[in-house]
Amino acid sequence: MANTNVNPTDITTSITVGTATGGTSPSPNATFQERVEAMITYSLDTTTSPTLLQLNHFVQDAVKDITFKWIAIKPQDAYLFQRVTNAQAANEYSVGTAQIISVVREDGAENQWRNCRRIGADLIYDVTDTQSIHYASRYNPAYFVSENGEISVFPTPSDSAGDPNTWKAYYLNVVPIEESPEPGETLDGQSSGVKYFPDHLEYLIPLYASIKSLEAKLGEYSIVEEDGELITALTPLVASYKDAYDKAFMFHAPREKAKS
Repeated sequence: MANTNVNPTDITTSITVGTATGGTSPSPNATFQERVEAMITYSLDTTTSPTLLQLNHFVQDAVKDITFKWIAIKPQDAYLFQRVTNAQAANEYSVGTAQIISVVREDGAENQWRNCRRIGADLIYDVTDTQSIHYASRYNPAYFVSENGEISVFPTPSDSAGDPNTWKAYYLNVVPIEESPEPGETLDGQSSGVKYFPDHLEYLIPLYASIKSLEAKLGEYSIVEEDGELITALTPLVASYKDAYDKAFMFHAPREKAKS
């Protein structure tokens, strides 16, 4: 999962944790809650705005927002956010609404995986017809995704002794999962790492959550306390964090060539 890319200097320096408001930088192993608190400069609990439950949602939303924005800009990087199914010996396995990146099938030799081509409903019969140019052999397999998100692979998979023909799918992870301290648990504010997510983009998670946290606080000030001075004080900080977050994607966005 680790990625050797580094953050652009002009982006990371613009969001150095705490410098805008006098906070202190958390350790590399700090939880997302600790990192957010360092950026917003106040502690969170069950009665604050946002609450800890709301922070959990902000952290989870951050992973989804970053994932979809990044692959919209760089679709070739989808593999950075991918997870894989177990080997399947039967068809009609579903990965829900997740984007499928690729499907592979064994060709009769163990761990000899062949890439499957995706087909539409109009070719479901043809890929089983040995006389058709669309016939799917074990060396040129195909897969179909139903309206229910179920994947079927051709030729029909099996896992008989001496003739392995299982398949597996690589797909975009849309369920934020914790990598540390408890791998496999649902991601939340107490997490300090996330699975199926590139390391070089992890800094954007607390940044996104900090923006949402400060927006919640601004909402509280404007509606409940009606404190104009506090609103005035927080607004520039929110704007600076939003600018840094947006620039992280703008830096990598494709640029149009200048007209000659």
